[in-house]
Formats: sequence, structure tokens, C-alpha cells
Amino acid sequence: PGEQGVLENHGYSLAEVAMKVHAPQLVRRDAPFVAPAPALDWHHMGAAAAALDGSGRRSWLGRG
Repeated sequence: PGEQGVLENHGYSLAEVAMKVHAPQLVRRDAPFVAPAPALDWHHMGAAAAALDGSGRRSWLGRG
């Protein structure tokens, strides 16, 4: 769940910036960005790094 939350928030953040840059007419200026996993405090690098620790490791049977 930690890795999923970090990656989900990152993807939505990138989409928000892309919309503001490439299609600003579709973005309401008075609506602040809210991450999909706001209850998880992933904006701090320590929490994000801990959640992603080992996410790149795989075995023959998949992750974990």
C-alpha cells in the first residue's frame, strides 16, 4: 500500500502539471490539487523513500 500510494500520488501530480501546461482551459484555477492518497503523508522524502524501499527487487515468483 505504501508503494502504491507514492506512485499514485506521483502520477496524479504529473497529470495535474501537464494539464496546467498543455490544456489550462480545462483546469479550474480556484480548485487546489488534492492527492488521491492524502491521508498518507508521502510528501516527506523519508516516508516516500521508506515506502519505496525494495520496490525494484523481484524474484522468479514476483515481488515479495
